[in-house]
Parts: sequence; structure tokens; C-alpha cells
Amino acid sequence: AQLHAVARSARGETEMRRFYRALMQVGDPALAAQASELAMSPEIPPQAAALRLELEFALADLHPQLAWQVLANNTEKLLKPSQPFGDFMLAQAVPGIFWKSQPLDELERWIQAHVPPELAPNIGRGMETARFKLSEKAALTQAADGFIESRSREPL
Repeated sequence: AQLHAVARSARGETEMRRFYRALMQVGDPALAAQASELAMSPEIPPQAAALRLELEFALADLHPQLAWQVLANNTEKLLKPSQPFGDFMLAQAVPGIFWKSQPLDELERWIQAHVPPELAPNIGRGMETARFKLSEKAALTQAADGFIESRSREPL
């Protein structure tokens, strides 16, 4: 509540971006849902409408399912301020941000349905990023599990 009050009283767009972005870093799922609602609300002035997408991208770090749901349900509203580059962002940036929110084949099909066919190479690059992040997570998880397993076999 205090951070929200500070964000509402921001004196410029830079301060607004900083404080609203901090609101998106909340760990509690209920507070994250409230923060997401704020990002989509009229509280964000029309001249800062591009901030909405940035905030949902930030929310995806800790709450990928929630952020994906908001993006999927508000695609046009979120991308409109970024046009003519919105479709490009959807094709190339979204897979690298939402790789842990949806199965990759579903994510790719959804993006293909929302961008012009000529952006297929960009979708490919975005999906390559998503596949890399997924394989990196698997490798790190395996390494961490191996380390923990080796430490548990050592005598105290």
C-alpha cells in the first residue's frame, strides 16, 4: 500500500516506471494480481500506456502464469502503444519472457495466430531463445540436484 501510494504520487514518467515496476516484483500471488490490475487500470495515464506492457513483462519474472493470462486477454490493449513494433515484440520478445508460462508448442501456435506470417523468422528466433532458457533451466536444475545429492552423502 505504501509503495502504491508512492507510485501514484510520482512526479514524472521515470519515477512512475520505477515505482510501478517495483510493485510488480511482489512475491505474494494475491498482491501480484492486484499489481497486475493496477497496471491495466486507468491509473496508468494514456501518455504512459506503453508502460503497461513493460509492467506485465516484469510481472512474468515471479508470476508467469498470471502475466501470460493478462497478456493473452489484453493483447491489443498492451501492444497498441508499441505499434508499429508491437507485432515484432510479440513474435521475438514474448517467447523469451513467457517460456515458463506455457508449453512452448502452445506458445508458438498462439504467437503465430496473432502476428502476420512474414514475422515467422522472428518467431523462430524468439522460440530459439525460449528453448535455450528451458534447456538452461534443466541443466542448472540437474547440476543443483547433483550437488545437493553429493553433499547429502558426506558425513557431517
